[in-house]
Amino acid sequence: MQLKTRYAFSMETKLLTSVRLSAEAKRLFALLAKTLSSSQAAALELAIRAMAPREGVQ
Repeated sequence: MQLKTRYAFSMETKLLTSVRLSAEAKRLFALLAKTLSSSQAAALELAIRAMAPREGVQ
C-alpha cells in the first residue's frame, strides 16, 4: 500500500473520535505516522482514504 502522499485534503471539520487499539496496532500506527512524517491523525486519515476505494466503499 502506497501511503506516501501528501496530507493535502481538507480537514476543515474535525470530529473528536476515540478508538481502542491492540498494543501491536498502536505500535504500527505510531511507526506509520513517523514514516509518513505526519501526525497520527493524518496517518489514520490517509489509511482510511487509501483502504476505502480498495474495499469498494464510497
